[in-house]
Amino acid sequence: YRLTEPEPVRPVYIVGMPRSGTTLIEQMLSAHYDIASCGEMVALQSALCRGLEIPDIGQLPFALNPLKPAAWRHLRSEVDRLYAERSRNRKVLTDKMPSNFMNLGFLTALYPNARVIHIQREARDTCVSCYTTLFRSSQRFTSNLTHLGRYFRMYEAIMDYWRSILPATTLLEIRYETLVGNPRESLERILDFIGLPWQEDCLYPERSDRRILTASLFQARQPIRTSSIGRWQHYARYLGPLEAALAIVSPLEDPPAIDANPVPE
Repeated sequence: YRLTEPEPVRPVYIVGMPRSGTTLIEQMLSAHYDIASCGEMVALQSALCRGLEIPDIGQLPFALNPLKPAAWRHLRSEVDRLYAERSRNRKVLTDKMPSNFMNLGFLTALYPNARVIHIQREARDTCVSCYTTLFRSSQRFTSNLTHLGRYFRMYEAIMDYWRSILPATTLLEIRYETLVGNPRESLERILDFIGLPWQEDCLYPERSDRRILTASLFQARQPIRTSSIGRWQHYARYLGPLEAALAIVSPLEDPPAIDANPVPE
């Protein structure tokens, strides 16, 4: 089921692994006069849980099949109210909850004109950055190299599926290494994809005074740089369990437990 009602604001979902560059993209876009940057919208997940009468967002897939069109429209009106409050009359609203990658089918059915920006980063760099970051309890898998590798492969398998069914007009994929190496070219692609004009200020995320509530706070306050590329090599001798997990042929077999109620880092 897909809704056809007019959308008061265009949602842009920025997804990927934790520490893959989602905060950097949102920080860049936050400088645009037509974009309201909303960080990791836990409020969206809370609204969905209330509307669907489920205990946590992990139950979302099981709650959708019985939904009738009237229930879809009611749910959409609830989220519309939330987005209207957060968008501050801007044309576009961004939500950078990385774990939204699990629910892209539902989100794009609720908002058919939504855009999804998927940022990809080299697996070992991503996992090492996760492992060396002190997250809250919602990211427990990041404290174990084997679980990290399995989670990464599960995430890749899920994104492979969305890539096979979402049109190119909905899903844009950006490499982290390309973004920091040539931010102007990547930003041009992103703004064109969203349907917004160029704004030079977006190239200087360090100038933003926007409040950041994630583990990327320090990096987001720095100029765009390439120094984090290849960082995993400093720890190569310790990464045996991670590399073994990343080589698993069947990534969806025995995946690590995932907290169904993430909170912003």
